[in-house]
Amino acid sequence: MSSKEGDLYQQLFLAYKGSHADLPAQLCRKNANEIWKSAKEKLKNKEKFKEHINDVIRKFKVKATKKKATMLSYFTQRGVSPSRLRYDGI
Repeated sequence: MSSKEGDLYQQLFLAYKGSHADLPAQLCRKNANEIWKSAKEKLKNKEKFKEHINDVIRKFKVKATKKKATMLSYFTQRGVSPSRLRYDGI
C-alpha cells in the first residue's frame, strides 16, 4: 500500500469510526477493512477506486455530522445551561 493509499485508508477508518461512535475501534477497523477490500476487488482502475472511497468517506462524514447536530439540537431544546453542567463535588 502506497503512502497515499495509506492516508486514504486512514481517512476511511476515521470517517467510519466517527459515524459509528457506538462501536469499538476494533470492529470499526474490521468493517473499514471490509469496505476497502471489497472496493479494491471490484474497482481495478485506481482513479475510480479513489473516487469511490472518497464518496464513502463523504457519506460517513455526513452521517457523523447529522448525529452531532441531532445531539446538539436535543440539548438546545432542553435548555441545558452551562451552570447546570458544573460539577459541585469535591
